[in-house]
Amino acid sequence: MLASGGAGRKAGMKALGAPSAEVRAGAARAMAVFPRRAVQAALIAALRDPEKIVTDAAAESLACFGKAPMELVALLLNERERSVRLAAAHTLGLIGEPSLKLLAKALNDMLVPVRIAGACPLYPSDAAADLHRVDPRG
Repeated sequence: MLASGGAGRKAGMKALGAPSAEVRAGAARAMAVFPRRAVQAALIAALRDPEKIVTDAAAESLACFGKAPMELVALLLNERERSVRLAAAHTLGLIGEPSLKLLAKALNDMLVPVRIAGACPLYPSDAAADLHRVDPRG
């Protein structure tokens, strides 16, 4: 658990760069309580992490900020790396209704899991939620 205030935020930012994916994921989850632009930027950067556990945690924390980070997250739908596009679509899907127009770009992605992540918020159901968890990284 992180300390509160500036010390906790600084510790969390440092932990986002830890060698352990579990530590990075834990830090990303804990950062949801610090609604600052620097934290949002660090979590958006964590969407580029090679470990799905970290990108999922970052997506969940970014969704806690509501629509504030969605324009910056939507820019990641243009990334070359498919796992980054998938993480961005997942994040926008978690944000929900305010991001639906931005998710339209994901519906045209060449990677099926990105299209699924973009479509799931449009068709919420248990089956769509299961499809939303598809990960091309295996």
